[in-house]
Amino acid sequence: MKGQIALGMLAFLALIGVLVVVAIGEPGRMAEVTQAFEARQVETGASLFEANCRPCHGPQGRGIEGVAPALNAPDLFDGYRLAAVGFSGTLPDYVRGVVAAGRPVPSAGTTYPQRMPTWGQAYGGPLRSDQVDALVAFMKEFEKSNG
Repeated sequence: MKGQIALGMLAFLALIGVLVVVAIGEPGRMAEVTQAFEARQVETGASLFEANCRPCHGPQGRGIEGVAPALNAPDLFDGYRLAAVGFSGTLPDYVRGVVAAGRPVPSAGTTYPQRMPTWGQAYGGPLRSDQVDALVAFMKEFEKSNG
């Protein structure tokens, strides 16, 4: 009986040891998984941009004169454009809102003939919220080239 208790105790301690080793490596593993998810999200956003945004905003998001403004531009990332429209939130929130809800009415100071369509399903558009988030992640990548 004492042998079985000792064997059970050893098995329990071994299990605790394995759990400790796994727990020590967990933060690194989670960081890798998060990085991989974010990379896939940017790739998905790039594909969605190509299919939905490129016709108006151009292949590199630099805008098309007389059609739609540049998304890959310093004034979007330095806060100038957000201040011009009176938006006090974060850039990702602004981009998410514009992509999802569109711009059905003319914006101050713009002369574009077409208005930004609604893309988010919550507003009657074709894209799910995760797809809108992927577009936001991709557009945030433009900041690296404007930084």
